[in-house]
Amino acid sequence: MAETVPQSLVARLHGDEFAIVLDDVRDVTKAVKIAEDVAQALRSPVRLQEVVVSATASFGIAVSAPGGVDCGDLLRQADLAMYVAKEAPHGVVTYSPEFDCGHADRLSLVTDLQEAIACSQDAMPGGGLSVVYQPKTDLVDGIVRGVEALVRWQHPSLGHISPDKFVALAESTGLIGDLTGYVLSTALRQARAWHDQGLDVSVAVNLSARNLSDETLPRLVSEALDDAGLFPSALVLEITESSLIASREAVLPVLRALRNKGIKLSLDDFGTGYSSLSYLQSLPVQEVKIDRSFIQAMSADPGSQPDPERTHLLVRAIIDLASGLDLSVVAEGVEDADALRELDIMGCHVVQGFHLCRPGSPDDIETYLRAHGRGWAPDAAGHRRGEPARRDRAGRRTETHATLSAQVPGNRPERDILMGGTSTPHERAAPT
Repeated sequence: MAETVPQSLVARLHGDEFAIVLDDVRDVTKAVKIAEDVAQALRSPVRLQEVVVSATASFGIAVSAPGGVDCGDLLRQADLAMYVAKEAPHGVVTYSPEFDCGHADRLSLVTDLQEAIACSQDAMPGGGLSVVYQPKTDLVDGIVRGVEALVRWQHPSLGHISPDKFVALAESTGLIGDLTGYVLSTALRQARAWHDQGLDVSVAVNLSARNLSDETLPRLVSEALDDAGLFPSALVLEITESSLIASREAVLPVLRALRNKGIKLSLDDFGTGYSSLSYLQSLPVQEVKIDRSFIQAMSADPGSQPDPERTHLLVRAIIDLASGLDLSVVAEGVEDADALRELDIMGCHVVQGFHLCRPGSPDDIETYLRAHGRGWAPDAAGHRRGEPARRDRAGRRTETHATLSAQVPGNRPERDILMGGTSTPHERAAPT
C-alpha cells in the first residue's frame, strides 16, 4: 500500500484494518481512483512458501469538509463507509450522512465485542462472553466421547446477542482471531478440569476461514494445548465446507501442519458445500459432520420439501462413503427419537442434538457426563445398546436392543437441567 501511495501516511489500525491519509486530496473521484489502484496492487499474486495467494480489500472513503472536521469524526466516517463497502459490488464506498442511521449501532456493537473479548481473555468481569458445551455421544454404547464448545454473549445492556450476529461481526471486522483464541483456551482448560476429575472427553472448537488463513495457527494451537497440559488427541478442530470454497489450496499447509501435530480435523456442515467429494480426497480430515438440515429433513412429513425419502438416501450414502474411507461420522441436529433410530440402523458413529442433550454450562455438562458414564441404560430385557447387533451385508445394524426410553437415561429431567441456546451455522463457522 505504501508503495502505491508513496506521498501518503499508511498506518495499521488493528487486525486487518489500515488507514491511508491523503493530505493533498480533496476530490472524491481522485480518492476513489487511488483506492482502486491500491486494491489492484493487493490482488497481485504473492508467493508464501509453497502457496501463491492474493488479497482483496474493502475501502471506505471520507473527505474533510472545507472548514475542516475533527480527525476522530473523519476516521469514524471512513469506518462506516468501509462496512458498507464490504457488501458493495466494487468494494469502494464514499461516506454519506445516511450511513449514520444504521451503522452507528453496528460500530458501537463492534466496540462492545472488542471489549468483551479483552475482558474475557483477562478473566475480568463485565465482558459477557461464555462458552457452553454440547455432548457428542457414541451411538453404539451411549458413552459421551466428546463435546463441542459453543460461544455465547450476554451483552450488559442489550441482553443475549445471537451468535449468528456477533460471530459474523467478528469475522467481518478482524476480531475472529481473538474470539477463537478465547474459545480455544477456555475449552481446553475446561477439558483439563474434567480430565482431572476422571472425565476424559475431547473438545471440539470451530474455525473460520480467517483462522485457517493464519499460518501461525498451528503454533498458537500447540501453545494452547501446552498451557492446558493436554495431548493433541484431546482437541478436535471443526472446519466448514463453506470456509474452504475460495481458499482450499491456501489453507492446506495449515491443515496439514495441524494434522501432523496429532490434532483431529472434522469437516463440518458436510453436504452443504459445492465440492464435498473433492474435499474428502484432498483434505487431511478424520471426521465428517452431516449438516443438521439433512437430519431434520429426514423426519419431515411425506411430501415435504426437501423430500424426506430422498434425504434419507443421501444421509445413508454419506455414512457409507465416509465409513468406506475410514472416517468417523457425526450427525448433528438430532432432535427426535425417529432420527436417532434411523441413524443407528444406518451405522452412524456419533450423534449430537437436543434429543440427547442441549448445550449447557460446564457444571451442567459435568452432571450429564457423570450420569452417562456407563452409556445406555439396559432395557427391560437386560440388554445394552453396546451389545452386538445383527447386521446386513453392508455392515448396517438391523436390530437395536434398547428401547427409546433407555437411550437417554432420565431423559426429561436431564434435558430440563441442561438449559442453553441453540447452535447455529455461524457458531459452527466460527468458535463458536
